[in-house]
Amino acid sequence: MKYAILTFGCRTNQADSFDLERDLRARGGEETRVESADLVLVNTCSVTATAEQAARQAIRRVARLNPRARIVATGCYATRRSPDLVSLPVWRVVRNDIKTGVGVLGGGDTYVAPAGLGPMPGPGTRGRTLCLLRVQTGCNEGCT
Repeated sequence: MKYAILTFGCRTNQADSFDLERDLRARGGEETRVESADLVLVNTCSVTATAEQAARQAIRRVARLNPRARIVATGCYATRRSPDLVSLPVWRVVRNDIKTGVGVLGGGDTYVAPAGLGPMPGPGTRGRTLCLLRVQTGCNEGCT
């Protein structure tokens, strides 16, 4: 299965995207461009109305560029305002409290990722030269 991950917002979202990528790679997933992905994860932010608008635009753009892709929306915007996203061309909306434990493989199978920190992604993963470590689970929406 080919996947793409779009991440908006804070370092927590970036760390969550690293975890999601690690889980997808462990299951044989291959990172690719949005245009050729079977699965596109959009990790959203809700700190401002502009961030929410950017997430909606990204979802619409992905659907336009790759109509066959399964689009999964997750993150703070998906948690706070899921009805806004359900009206968009998304396959699934995943709340923040379960986003690092839920993902989608090709064929519609749902998987549950292992709990805990797990192995750290190595430098260079997702184009970065450093690693992020999640020290908080959940969000009290302090940034908003």
